[in-house]
Amino acid sequence: MAQFKGMLHLLHKRMADISYPISKQEILDQIGNETVKVDVDQYLSVQEIIAPIHQETFSCASEFYCALLGT
Repeated sequence: MAQFKGMLHLLHKRMADISYPISKQEILDQIGNETVKVDVDQYLSVQEIIAPIHQETFSCASEFYCALLGT
């Protein structure tokens, strides 16, 4: 994943309406096609960002971000 420092903040803003617990598929259904700036001049969809996560369900935002950062 790119090292753009604002990426997590921008992803978090995209996920503002997400309610937990939630599954990875539910996140994709709700916001999977939305884009997030991941580098100075690069954007990825939420689907592309969370694709590497192996975990399928998340009890809270902290669990989601731990899974994301562990990829």
